[in-house]
Amino acid sequence: MQGHASFDKIYFDTGARFVYAKSKLMHTYLLINILTVFFPVVLSFERRVHFVRQWSRVLAAAVIVGIPFAWWDAVFTARGVWGFNREYLIGVSFFGLPAEEILFFICIPFACLFIYELVLYAQKRDIVAPFVKYLVPGMAACLLAVGLANYDKIYTAVTFIALAVVLEHTGICCAQGIWVIFFRRMPSA
Repeated sequence: MQGHASFDKIYFDTGARFVYAKSKLMHTYLLINILTVFFPVVLSFERRVHFVRQWSRVLAAAVIVGIPFAWWDAVFTARGVWGFNREYLIGVSFFGLPAEEILFFICIPFACLFIYELVLYAQKRDIVAPFVKYLVPGMAACLLAVGLANYDKIYTAVTFIALAVVLEHTGICCAQGIWVIFFRRMPSA
């Protein structure tokens, strides 16, 4: 039996193995999203951290922040800057983006904030907060330099320069004390 040249010894032209192997790949991106949030969701009920109390705030923040990023992705996908391999997707899309990409903007922030809460619990204090006013402008300067150095690569240039501007604005807010209002540790209600 002859296999495809690029999938030699893995996929064959006939039989159930080819169909089964392709269907297993279809859910890869969805599976990554699910596995990313599985442990944070399950461990959210742990009594010491009790992250479940913050789910509504975390999900609201992920949606609010995810909207501009989803728009960003849609623009770059429509312009052909990047795309998605359909073999790894379930086939449902919104605004030109696969459903898995939209879920990514909820799953990843959720998991990251869960990990941040665990670190805060373990440290008993925020060890980064005293350095934010120095770290943020420094990161913004580095990102701006990388963006300008890659001016010929549209995605890299736009992404790094835009992030530098956002971080610089955050640094200004931090210096004015606004950081405390927007980014303080969420109270355990």
